[in-house]
Amino acid sequence: MSLRETKKQRLDTEERSVASNGSRAPAAGNSLSFTTGKRFDAWQHANETASKVDGVSRVSHFIYSVQVNPNPPARLLKPGMAYLVALVTAEHLMIVQVSEKGDTVERMELFVVPDQPCKDQPKQAKQAAEKEDLYTCIWVKDPINRQEWTAVCFAGSTGVIRIVDLALMPQRTAFLRGHATAVNELRYCPTHPAFLLSCSKDQTMRLWSIKYLQCLAVFGGAQGHKAEIISMDVDSTGSYLVSGSYDSCIKIWALFGDENKRLMDAVRIHAITSDPQSVTVPAPLFSASDIHDGQIDCVRFAFPGTKNIFVISKASDQTILIWLAILSTGPRLPGITAEWQQCHRIKLTHNEFWFVKFSLLQGSPAAEHLFALGDDKGSIKIMDLEALVKKEKHATAFVKATQHRHGSPNKAVIRSVDFSSDGRLLVGGSDDGLCHIFVRKEFSAPLKFVASASAVSRKGAVEDDHSNSV
Repeated sequence: MSLRETKKQRLDTEERSVASNGSRAPAAGNSLSFTTGKRFDAWQHANETASKVDGVSRVSHFIYSVQVNPNPPARLLKPGMAYLVALVTAEHLMIVQVSEKGDTVERMELFVVPDQPCKDQPKQAKQAAEKEDLYTCIWVKDPINRQEWTAVCFAGSTGVIRIVDLALMPQRTAFLRGHATAVNELRYCPTHPAFLLSCSKDQTMRLWSIKYLQCLAVFGGAQGHKAEIISMDVDSTGSYLVSGSYDSCIKIWALFGDENKRLMDAVRIHAITSDPQSVTVPAPLFSASDIHDGQIDCVRFAFPGTKNIFVISKASDQTILIWLAILSTGPRLPGITAEWQQCHRIKLTHNEFWFVKFSLLQGSPAAEHLFALGDDKGSIKIMDLEALVKKEKHATAFVKATQHRHGSPNKAVIRSVDFSSDGRLLVGGSDDGLCHIFVRKEFSAPLKFVASASAVSRKGAVEDDHSNSV
């Protein structure tokens, strides 16, 4: 048997393992439906606060990140509310509460990052104010007891990571400092709740202790990325990191696994002394530059629970790839592209804008593997990955935002989306400052998503688009 035939046979086996890993096998005609929810005008609240503070309204409406709390504590929710959603726009972190039916949305908290002095100004001169642009946020368990999902980490253009615990009164902000410049994404592994991960424009990733506010490890160096890291993810066991960069490379790194003994030793020292030395991880386990023809702006591990490492990646070449990483058992030679196998390729339309990230729902009560991605026209593409791999009908659907702010181009790019952990809520944040909320209702055929209704009360008009084709 030739090498090519051997690879094809192995790939066929892997595709079957993805589709039959003990999860729900979607039958043809199985569907998801989302029923009427609310639109929340995040920028109205943020701009009103900014105007009161300095009398100036920001021009940017972009919502770069939305995150649904995986398991919100009941003590943080008002009666009738079921979900907490965090979002970032300009220098604002906003927390909103959503009812179970999605018909009520209320702002809970609004945190404003103060202006930062420009570092290049002479001390004797009047220092100019640098506005923070927040790019990312993530829910984490409380830093001390690590029991409840009460804290939010957020970061952006200045490179400073902030942590706010909503359960503390009065609320205090903790800081993680170490990145030389902007932080593009934060990730968190629930199986290791003491730690936070970040990736930056400074071409490194960092592992942090959120209890002691210390950096434990820096991932990067001679064999690391050669341009800013846009996206990263940690697998469900905390064994591996995957990173995607502007240099068109995707790399996989050892985290809390047997391959990274030095890091594990540092974590053990941290547990005893709380004053460890940062460990440098200069080389990844896997590196490939031929997966995409463009810059990488989103990477995620897929199909948790399988024996192999599956990754979904998106790039500026307007493609999404589902692929299998083949980790070498021996030392990796610098400059040699690692071996990987393509499982599925998706050509995107209306996705010319960059820094638009997708979301995965994996391990929900229905054991689904769902994918969601916003586009340039205000729509969200939703796919059932198992049905997609098995080439079943009704594997893909679109939900279209029926409203956008007057004057916003292309009906506003939806840059960030997220599912609730129970699979019932789908949230998207767009460039016109609107948070689009959809609520899951039931299974029915064919695959269908229904746009949510409006709850916008901004002075600037929000236009209806009733040409919602599913």
